[in-house]
Amino acid sequence: MRRVVRPLGVDVEVGWQGHAPRLQSLDVGYVVEAVAYISGVFLVGGGLYLVLRGTFPAWWPERLLWPLVRVTPTVSHLQGLAAIGLGVSILAIVLSSAVPESTAGLLVLGALLAYLIGLLLYIFSSWLSRRPAS
Repeated sequence: MRRVVRPLGVDVEVGWQGHAPRLQSLDVGYVVEAVAYISGVFLVGGGLYLVLRGTFPAWWPERLLWPLVRVTPTVSHLQGLAAIGLGVSILAIVLSSAVPESTAGLLVLGALLAYLIGLLLYIFSSWLSRRPAS
């Protein structure tokens, strides 16, 4: 017996293997893309918040700022730019599955470049926050 059910918009094929039911997902890729897209949007939004405000939210506990020692406006701006770079990288990877192959290759290359820039900004801002005050 096989039937296709749609919990939360995801096609799942229900079949039997021996005496136990077996679930096989047909559209897991769409769910993963949706989660990645939402993550990328939140990273870009959080990065824009940091760039525009120049400070982390007051309600954040200190443990969430772990690699940072002194949070200055410059450090916050750099952390925001790093978050934007990572978010843009994720969004470009998600978008690459919906465009032609030649464009997708360029998007993936741009995503890797954005990720690398975001990583370098993150490392630099962490180092900058640990540098002795002058």
